Amino acid sequence: MPKRARRQTKNRSRRAKRPQKHLFPAAAILIIAIAVVSAGIFVAHFFPVSAYLTYTCGNSICESWNGETMSNCYQDCGGGFCPDGTCEVWENSVSCPQDCGGGGGGGQVCGNNAIEGTEECDGTALGGATCISRGFTGGTLTCNPGCLFDTTGCTASACGNGLNETGEQCDDSNTDSGDGCSATCTRESGWTCTGGAEQLSVCGPTCGDAIIKGGEACDHANLGGEDCASQGFTGGTLACKSDCTGFVTSGCTAAAECGNSVIDTGESCDGATLGGADCISQGYTGGTLACAANCLFDTSGCTAEPTTECGNAIIEEGEDCDLTKLGGKTCKLMDFTGGTLKCADDCTFDTSACTVEVVITSEQALNSITGATTEVSSARKEGKDVTEATALLSEAIMAYNAADYKIAKNKADMAKLTALTAEVPEKPAELPLVYIILGILILAGGGGLYYANKKGLLKNLKPQGGKAPPAPSAPETPSTPGGVVTQMCRRK
Repeated sequence: MPKRARRQTKNRSRRAKRPQKHLFPAAAILIIAIAVVSAGIFVAHFFPVSAYLTYTCGNSICESWNGETMSNCYQDCGGGFCPDGTCEVWENSVSCPQDCGGGGGGGQVCGNNAIEGTEECDGTALGGATCISRGFTGGTLTCNPGCLFDTTGCTASACGNGLNETGEQCDDSNTDSGDGCSATCTRESGWTCTGGAEQLSVCGPTCGDAIIKGGEACDHANLGGEDCASQGFTGGTLACKSDCTGFVTSGCTAAAECGNSVIDTGESCDGATLGGADCISQGYTGGTLACAANCLFDTSGCTAEPTTECGNAIIEEGEDCDLTKLGGKTCKLMDFTGGTLKCADDCTFDTSACTVEVVITSEQALNSITGATTEVSSARKEGKDVTEATALLSEAIMAYNAADYKIAKNKADMAKLTALTAEVPEKPAELPLVYIILGILILAGGGGLYYANKKGLLKNLKPQGGKAPPAPSAPETPSTPGGVVTQMCRRK
């Protein structure tokens, strides 16, 4: 055999014996990888890891790796970072001017004992403010590190407890107006209250101020509309006693002779002589009119209340007010904090325009935020939809940082209620699109393997641990140019 022919035969034999790459392990690995990814996405979708993470709110550590954020734990991740050199989203120039800068024109500095820009206070500089000027009755007003007033040291007295406390002008152990000490524990005009600090106040009318109060019959020049004629005299000058307990009639003249059955000047009646008057003419609906011993009408035998004319701008018996005449009353004297007192069509007070301002302290607002944070966190762990509750809680925190405690408390209470009523969202009945795509890929991979095996592409592949496929048969004997056939032998 020629040398060249032997070399070709040897090369063919080597190629036949050489093990070829096996496609099956690569395809199997691809299918397994796709299956593992599908399982991971399925578990992540229906069993989120965040539902099993827990964190401790209130330990001064923001455990972000366990899902703790400013929205669900303000104490750890919220306003405790002022100043830290960074203006976080929940901070502003008022709540943290050190980090976010102030609006003071030249740049305010919190902590230099000088009130600048938007600062309410700075260190020991309070700008003359006190607990009383902030609406409290006593205590010590301080300034917090954010240059905002801290009223936690202020106190509020209890009006009506019988103790004249700081911020009160009097305290007569009740909250009734008209007895010298008003419903808000302030001294009423025309009254004098005695009793020192932390003692019961005793109030009585002030004789000499020309205001008739309490048991006063008159008060110096104020005779309450009385004169000598109303006292049974025919003329003269009526005066008031120095102690305001009664009238001085020494200046009155010609006292009428009461009892002679003749209606003299200054008399309304005399004995059985009524001058044609009766209960109806006196404004009653019926009954028997009589004449008293002082020759004035006795209406005790008349029936029903005397009729009054509502709308004549005169406050008469049985009326609270009349048109614009309110008798000195205001919304504040009616136990409101402000607004406009009006008179209704039936001559009773109309307090619909009076207002009551509820003062919310920073502590009350913070307690509401803490409670809402706990409820939102619990709802999130239960898998509920807390998107709206989280947004409300964030608004509450921002309002708290802006010292708007009333809005902060309202928002926090709304967030808490929203979290309590939140529901677990229903899982979709159909599989997500990603699972359908992965299923198609798996089927395509399996179909590809089936097709390769059907076409015999995997038939000659050597499986691991098996035998090599048989060598190909000897090649055909080539012919030489001279027509001589050369036998090619295979070595055994």
